[in-house]
Amino acid sequence: MPFEIIRQDITNMKTDAIVNPTNNELKPTGGVCGAIFEKAGYEILEKKCKKIGYLETTEAVITKGYNLDCKYIIHTVGPIWDNAKGDNATLLYNTYTNCLKLAKSKKCNSIAFPLISSGNFGYPKDKALDIATNAIKNFLLENDMLIYLVVFDRESFKINKDLFDSITQYIDDNYVEFNKYKFRRNTPESLDDLSISILENVNRKSSIYKIESVDKNLLDALSKAEDTFSQYLLKLIDSSGMTDAQVYKKANIDRRLFSKIRNNKD
Repeated sequence: MPFEIIRQDITNMKTDAIVNPTNNELKPTGGVCGAIFEKAGYEILEKKCKKIGYLETTEAVITKGYNLDCKYIIHTVGPIWDNAKGDNATLLYNTYTNCLKLAKSKKCNSIAFPLISSGNFGYPKDKALDIATNAIKNFLLENDMLIYLVVFDRESFKINKDLFDSITQYIDDNYVEFNKYKFRRNTPESLDDLSISILENVNRKSSIYKIESVDKNLLDALSKAEDTFSQYLLKLIDSSGMTDAQVYKKANIDRRLFSKIRNNKD
């Protein structure tokens, strides 16, 4: 997968780059920043950051990884949460984008982010997660890179787990019939419309699909379909008019994995 959200200590990530959420003076603090300094080598990293000097909010600079398992540390300054300011989201979005552009310029194939600004800077974790996810996925529409969003505390991970649990439950409760289980008239007309409809209806009861089968389980329905899941998926993709690249990037699937799906009907 090109984008994964995991619960881990970011200083243990073996990626080409990890991101250090710092302050404008690049001074070591507590939390993620302090842990990165401690493991990379406090004195040598502090000396390098002093040479860099000052960073504006959303700016990003790069140093070696030193004693970390990564090649590089990308230092960046996210916005301090202020509920009265209207540009919080834009600033945080640009922070992620600038880090990704810098990583790309250094030919990084992988990068690990913390949930920027959600610690000492006070950004609400659910809002920070939403912005991070949007920025990363939009970058991946045009670029290939393995990106991790690393969360350490239980609260952040619970937000993510609840999101995907709700999506899984929605799909199980609202499976679409094919052949005998055919799309009904009010089914979305394209793959893109389908994905948007699913996401828009995750948190509310939806009548977008008419379910006629008495079966209660998605696997039961799929076992009675004439085509395999892969065969039907590929038919839907081909009829959508989208290219393979558009599909696997929107679906957040690695190109090699998609190729296996494309070439193996089972």
